Amino acid sequence: MSFLVTSIKITGTPGASGWSQVHEFKPDDPEKLNQRGHLFAVVAAAPQAGRELILRIQEEYFGALETTAFYALKSTVQKVTDEFAKKEEEVEVAAAVVLKEVVYSAAGGGGRVEIYREGNMAKILESALPAQAGASGVVCASGYPKSGDQIILGTKSFFRSVSAGIIKAALEGPDPQAAVESLASVIHANPNSGNIGCVIIKFAKTFLHVPETVVNPVPEIKSKTTLFFKRLFFSLVKALPERKIFVKRASLNESVGVGRKNTLLVGAILLVLLLVSIGFGIRQNRTRKFKAGYQDILIQAKDQLVQAQNLASSDPAQARTLFTDSQAKIKDLVVRKINDKEVTDLKKQIDEKEGRIMGIYRPTPELYLDLSLLSSGFEGERMIASGDNLYVLDKAGKRVVGVVLATKKTNVLAGPDQADGVLDILAYEDDVYGVFGDGIYLLGNKKEKVIDKDWQKDVLAYAYAGNIYILDKEAGGIWRYQSPPTGGGSFGPKQNWLAAGTKPDFTNAKQIFIDGAVWVLSEPFKISKFSLGSPQAFSSKGVFPEITNAAAIYSNEEDKYLYVLEPEQKRIVVLEKNGTYQAQYLADEIGQATGLVVSEKDKKIILLTGDKLFSIETKHL
Repeated sequence: MSFLVTSIKITGTPGASGWSQVHEFKPDDPEKLNQRGHLFAVVAAAPQAGRELILRIQEEYFGALETTAFYALKSTVQKVTDEFAKKEEEVEVAAAVVLKEVVYSAAGGGGRVEIYREGNMAKILESALPAQAGASGVVCASGYPKSGDQIILGTKSFFRSVSAGIIKAALEGPDPQAAVESLASVIHANPNSGNIGCVIIKFAKTFLHVPETVVNPVPEIKSKTTLFFKRLFFSLVKALPERKIFVKRASLNESVGVGRKNTLLVGAILLVLLLVSIGFGIRQNRTRKFKAGYQDILIQAKDQLVQAQNLASSDPAQARTLFTDSQAKIKDLVVRKINDKEVTDLKKQIDEKEGRIMGIYRPTPELYLDLSLLSSGFEGERMIASGDNLYVLDKAGKRVVGVVLATKKTNVLAGPDQADGVLDILAYEDDVYGVFGDGIYLLGNKKEKVIDKDWQKDVLAYAYAGNIYILDKEAGGIWRYQSPPTGGGSFGPKQNWLAAGTKPDFTNAKQIFIDGAVWVLSEPFKISKFSLGSPQAFSSKGVFPEITNAAAIYSNEEDKYLYVLEPEQKRIVVLEKNGTYQAQYLADEIGQATGLVVSEKDKKIILLTGDKLFSIETKHL
C-alpha cells in the first residue's frame, strides 16, 4: 500500500531557553530517494549550533549510499550527537524516514518518538540524556505504518510541556489546521519555549482520480491472477452443453424458461469467480500479515550484519556481538520454517561471512596420512615437529615414525629395540630423543644416552637451539642442559633456567614448548609464559565460548600465532601471542585428535587421531 504523507511542524520561540527547528527533505535524485527515502527531523540546540546540526544530519544521511537506510539513520544521529557532545554542546535529535512502506526512526540526546493509532497514543522511542547514557543514548526502531497513523517526533521539552491528552485531542480532529492551532497555543503560552519542537507525520490512503476523457487504450496487463480468471471463465463456458438452435414458434413460457436457465447459469459462473476472488484476497491478506510478523526481525538482522561488516576491522569484538545477534535472529526464523527468499539469502550471506567477521571456519579435514599402512596396529599418542619433519610416538607399539612434511615420505625411526619403555619424545633438526626412566637417549642409528636422570618424578622435555630443557613437576623448576660442543656425546650439567626466587607450581603441567619464550600448558586449561626466566602475564581474550580443557598447544619461533587444541569442543582456537582471539576451526575430526602441528608457511594444520593424520587448510592467515 502506498501512502499520502503530510506533515505538521511546530516550534517554540527561540531565546535564552534554546532553539529548535524542524527539517524535512525529499531528494530529487531518484537513486537517493529509492535508497534513503523522505527524511523528517526535529532538533534542539543552542542557536549557534542548530543550523550546523541540521546541515550535518542531511550531509551524513544522504552522503554515502552503501549501507541500509536503517543503519544510516542510526549512524547519522549517533555521529552528530557525539560530535556536538565532544564540543560540550547539548543537542537533541528525533528523526524518521519514510521509505516505501516502512518507517525508520531514531532519537538521541533526549529526543522522543510516539505514534497515534486508532485513538491511542504509544511511545516508540525515548532516548536517554547524555549524562544518563554515558554517551548520546541513541535508540532506533522500524515498523509498518497504517492508514490514519500519525507519528510524532518531538523534543523532550515538547512532551513535558504538552500533555498526552492535549496531543491526542488535537490529533483526533479531521482538520490539520485546528490541530496546529491547538498545539501552538499551548507551546507559545510557555515563556521558555525555545527548545520545544515537534513534527507530526500523517499517513493516509492515496486515491487515483480517473478523468472522463478517453485517452489511448492501455495495453492489457496480463498478470497471473488475470490470466487465471480468464482461463477459468472460458473453461466454465466450454463445459456448458452444446445447444443446437432451431427456428420455430415458441411460446412465451418456453422463452421465459430458457431465459431463466441462462440467467442462473451466468449467475453461477459469476458466483464461482467471486468466491475464487475472495479466496485469493484472504490468502494474500494472510500472507501479508504473516510476513509483517517477522519483517522487523529480518530488517534488524540485515542491519546488524551490515554493521558487523563495517566494524570487522576497527572493532572486532563489537562486530562479533552484532554478527552473533544477526545470526541468532535468522536461525530463529529458519526454525520457525519461514519460507522467504530474503531469509534464505540472508542466511547464505551470514554463512559466507562467518569466517571473516567471527573468525569461525568449518573445514572438512582431509586424510593426510594413514599410519596403519606403514605399521599394522599403529596407535599414535604423541606428535612433535622439528624443521621440515614431524615425528609420531606409538608407546604401546614401541615405535617412533618420522614423516617428511613436504613429501609425506615416512620411515620407522626407532623400533622396539630402541623405543621400549620410552615415555616421551623431543627433537631438534634431524636428532630425535627419547625420555626414559633413567634419562634421555638419542634415537636413530643407535640408542645413545645423553643425559643421566637427576630428577625425582614426572618431567616434560623440549629441545631448542640445540639445548634440552626439562620441566621438573616435583621441583617446580626448568633445567637447561647445554648441547655438547663437539656435536655429539653427553650434554652438559643441568642449569636452573628460571630467575632467582621464581618457583612456579608445575603440578598439573602437561606440555612445554619454546619459541624464545617458554610456554607451559597445565590442566585443565592454563597457559604460563616465561621470558628470560621470569613469569609473564598471559591470558586468552575474546574467545567464545571460553576454552575450558585443552589437550595440546602448538607454536614455534617462526609462527605468528598460538594454536590450542580443544577436543571437547571439536575445535582449534587460534590466539595471537598476546592472548587475543584470532580464529577457530570447527570439525568433528578434531574431537578425536590428541595432538597437532602447524606449518604457517604451508598454511596447514596436521592433526593426530590414533593411526591417522588429517590436514586442515588455514584460512585466517
